[in-house]
Amino acid sequence: ADPAGNSFYVPYTGNLDKRSCSDGSVVWSEAVSNISLTADMMVLNDQVFVATTDGDVEKRDAGDGTLEATFEAGASVELPLLGDGQMIYVTPKSSKVYKVDVSTMDTVWEKDIGKVNTGPAFMGFTGQPAQRTGILYAAAEDSVYRITDNGSSATIDWTYWAGDTVSSGPIEYDGVLYFGREGGRYYAVEDNGTSGDLVNKWPYVGASGNADTGPWIDRGNSRAIFATTGGDLEAFELE
Repeated sequence: ADPAGNSFYVPYTGNLDKRSCSDGSVVWSEAVSNISLTADMMVLNDQVFVATTDGDVEKRDAGDGTLEATFEAGASVELPLLGDGQMIYVTPKSSKVYKVDVSTMDTVWEKDIGKVNTGPAFMGFTGQPAQRTGILYAAAEDSVYRITDNGSSATIDWTYWAGDTVSSGPIEYDGVLYFGREGGRYYAVEDNGTSGDLVNKWPYVGASGNADTGPWIDRGNSRAIFATTGGDLEAFELE
């Protein structure tokens, strides 16, 4: 949905619709070749950003759907986009993470993490808003990475090896990363700045298949919630 809550966007094969929240009517519809149905789009600064399996991220006018600019990621984009207003982060089906300037759609930096992305990036920030240092967490194959966004470049701070493909998360809450991997295991890893350390009692082993969706943080009940290939939701107490 757009930030004002007046409309929402519907991707489907070859098209993108903007629809009214009040009655579901079509505001506009644009053809988008090979639109990605799994990479959640973003609405920023009166533009909507849409990914494709051709490896493009399109910036379109949210008012009428006009294509304004395109970023080429070089590989299919199937994971959700991440951003905060001035930039977006793109994790294509390759070993690279990109930071893209939303005004120009040019690459600010690219970081090769050595393994193919398997989970969407998650962002946390440290420092004051005017002088903040961006912290990204990315999942690629059997590992989770902490990446510092230095502005015009990026640094990998540490890597945590999980032993099998990380297919849900990571998500960070209060200095702890939660994620799930194939083999039905759920992890809580403390971010100590220079290393990621497994929290005592973890990993937990699920009884209903692999964690392939989420996790979500339920702050009210202090829970990390995972969805599994066995059709269950499994909740664990936050650390």
